[in-house]
Amino acid sequence: MRFRLAMAGNLTECRAMLHPGFAFTGCPDDRLPELWARLLENDRAAFVVVDDPAQPWPQSLEGFMASVFVTDAFVDEFRTAGRPCLSAAVYERMLAGGFPVLTATQVRAANSAHGLNLALLHVGVRTSGISDRRAERALRQIGAALFFLRSGYRLNVVLAEAFGRQQASFMLGAGFRRLDVSLHDSRSGRVPPDRLPHLFMTRKQWNAPAALGQVSMLFHAPAASLGLSRAEQRAVLGALLGQTDREIAATCAVSVDAVKKTWRRIHERMASTIPYLEDSTHLPSVTDQRSAEKRRRLVEYLRYHLEELRPNGGSRTRALRVLANRLLLDNLRGTESTDLLISCDGRADVEK
Repeated sequence: MRFRLAMAGNLTECRAMLHPGFAFTGCPDDRLPELWARLLENDRAAFVVVDDPAQPWPQSLEGFMASVFVTDAFVDEFRTAGRPCLSAAVYERMLAGGFPVLTATQVRAANSAHGLNLALLHVGVRTSGISDRRAERALRQIGAALFFLRSGYRLNVVLAEAFGRQQASFMLGAGFRRLDVSLHDSRSGRVPPDRLPHLFMTRKQWNAPAALGQVSMLFHAPAASLGLSRAEQRAVLGALLGQTDREIAATCAVSVDAVKKTWRRIHERMASTIPYLEDSTHLPSVTDQRSAEKRRRLVEYLRYHLEELRPNGGSRTRALRVLANRLLLDNLRGTESTDLLISCDGRADVEK
């Protein structure tokens, strides 16, 4: 099994994998593909599917996950109401004309300031019981996708919903705390126990920085040092997902030459900021092999530094970090420092 980013054509099949308990939350599930498509079109959701490449679509679909960043006001209002049905609350506000989900611009601003709130809207698998072998494999892929797509952000709160005792114990085992909520209406008396929704939360203050486990690691990401542009981040993300330059170009709607130029800019920045990764001492002598090895080193470094793929504070911050790193390297080498001038648009220019 593998996880990959979902496309609009995958959404209808994902609806069939919703837990039966979702039917009791009051949100019309026939509107879900439309709402999911709106979130995808505006780049507001991380939507992944888990599939088996050996099987044809849609038989290959094994699970999916959807998550969004929500406003502080939504978190405060939702917790004060003391009710479950997290995903339904998001959709109801969308259908009413509101939008509790952050835009990409708002995400960048919050990630550079006070931090973000993450809502896990759905985790769905093909089989009903999470103890099933295939369901376990799908859930491991979903966990890996969550870490891959959401670690590196400055998270404050993560909200999640589970249905029934089995899913609830799964969330507790993952390090979440169950909130004391109820349906508060006549539905609670007729919802079967295995479909009853439970609300879970974890927050930065509850997770020690050095604690082992992926949930804790979501909250304590180091600061980004490279300051990659959005185009550069997308190229790296595609490479981490196993895409070729041609596939990255198709995803980003640019030419292959543009992708290659993007990689050259990334390598230049790495040479300035983390020079040991660009050290040519042990590289192959054949040019194509040297390029492939440099790409491999770069991708492997960024696989474990996902904070570099998240919205950053801007190009001026990046230029200042480059300046500091170069001055430090000059001091370590005992060479004369190179003067760097920070231009008005934040780029670092060299004055010989």
